Amino acid sequence: MKDILIFGVQWSWKSTQAQELLNKYNDKFNYFESGNILRSLKHNDNALGNYVKKRINKWKMINDGFMLSLFEAYLIALWKDQSMLIDGFPRTMAQAYLFYDKVKRLKRNILVISLELPKKESIRRLSWRRLCKKCNKIYNKAFEPDLKTCHECGEELTVRKDDKPEIVKERISAYYEQTSPVLDFFDDVGVLKKINADRWIQPIRNDIINSLDS
Repeated sequence: MKDILIFGVQWSWKSTQAQELLNKYNDKFNYFESGNILRSLKHNDNALGNYVKKRINKWKMINDGFMLSLFEAYLIALWKDQSMLIDGFPRTMAQAYLFYDKVKRLKRNILVISLELPKKESIRRLSWRRLCKKCNKIYNKAFEPDLKTCHECGEELTVRKDDKPEIVKERISAYYEQTSPVLDFFDDVGVLKKINADRWIQPIRNDIINSLDS
């Protein structure tokens, strides 16, 4: 099976679709989700954690060398018979060039999936997200419109600070600015598949699976 890279602006159902693939193909994929890895690192009171925390808190990109080192560590953890499922990497052209050179030297075949979603719809979907103030569990009111308290601890749900409209627009603009050249690069080398994400989850999932099967 090919290695899969999933790209998509906020709330294009990117992580949801990655989970759908993990559920369908069981242990055939080894998941690399850069956002979760970095968020875990930033809670560590050490040199790595403090670096990541400062960068994330200032909305700064993580150093290319740092991200590539994380990817190298991930390759070591990859089982021989597993394919890669990568979410959120590479994010810059430097990362893309080095990543592609690495996978070609390893003779791995990749498929890059771009979940295409209009900016206006991304902003609308972000307005559905709610956060538990106590345990930090994230909910989506698209699935539970009347939900007001956390299922886990019963605490009141609130809107995340970084989900305010002005911050959301800034994040979306940053995604297109940083990621568009990366997607153009993968398109030029013939491994990019664009999928309409302005739909509900199941049709998107079906299109991704059809792309894999073909």
